Amino acid sequence: MTTIPAVVVSRRAGKTLRPELVLAPGPLTLGQPGAGSFAELYGGRWALALHRDGPQLYQVQGGAWAPRADSDALGPLASGKVQHVGLAFDQAARPVLAWCLAGQVSVRQWHPQSSHYVTRGPWAGHNPCLIADALSEVGLADSDVLCIHLAPDRLSLTGRAQRELYATAHALGSYPTPAALDQVVALPQRWAALAGTLAGDVAAPRLSGLYPVTGAGHTQATVGQPASGVRLETFQVYTPTTEPMTATVTQPASGARTDTVLASDLAPNPMTATLPAPSSGALTVVVVVVTLPSDNAAAALSAPSGGTLT
Repeated sequence: MTTIPAVVVSRRAGKTLRPELVLAPGPLTLGQPGAGSFAELYGGRWALALHRDGPQLYQVQGGAWAPRADSDALGPLASGKVQHVGLAFDQAARPVLAWCLAGQVSVRQWHPQSSHYVTRGPWAGHNPCLIADALSEVGLADSDVLCIHLAPDRLSLTGRAQRELYATAHALGSYPTPAALDQVVALPQRWAALAGTLAGDVAAPRLSGLYPVTGAGHTQATVGQPASGVRLETFQVYTPTTEPMTATVTQPASGARTDTVLASDLAPNPMTATLPAPSSGALTVVVVVVTLPSDNAAAALSAPSGGTLT
């Protein structure tokens, strides 16, 4: 039975020293996506470790961790000076790596046109984490590998996407005090960035927006909201061939925020939506997206009787 060697490189997350060992779901066979199913791309268990003998990939085989060779991917990590490594796998069944070196974040990914790995960056920042958002129940065709890291001052989050070659920095929220980003985890239809503070406290999770859910067949939805609440988000995505979508969304009587997003991709028929606004509230956001070759969408949207924005 193979065990992962003792890790000697550590990183500081708040007041806790964490070993440089990251886990990630990945392919059953490295570099072989097969038919591109979720099971083939993310049915395996993988780890990336930094230790005295250099970086090493591991995969669970037969209930035990076994080393896996991919020297081209791991090359930049061999210096022994990198910190806060990240690991995820893309749709090519190849590892994506991230690391921080002297306040600079870099990402290494597979380049299918040249059949080798390339390094993106570096960019000023700290604590990079990687996640394949397919794990958040995103359709594989629309999924991506995201790099989430802290800004140089550690007071805000930055996101970068593989489909943009990680070149575009997206603002993802801020922290009141300097933070130490520990990990990004997949949740149903969204992901969460988990961080602590440099003082050792736990910061509130930063949640992404909800990913749409795709349905099939004729859909009729009635979504009732609570009488009062802080925030409620409703997403409905519908991709049929012939039948329309009908949605009735009841908003709360009062609340700080209500988001409703309806998206429909219809061949011949429209989407009909009835979306009454709350009687009072700080914010009501309604987005209706329809892709139709012939018909259109019918939506009844009423404004709140009291509120700052609709």
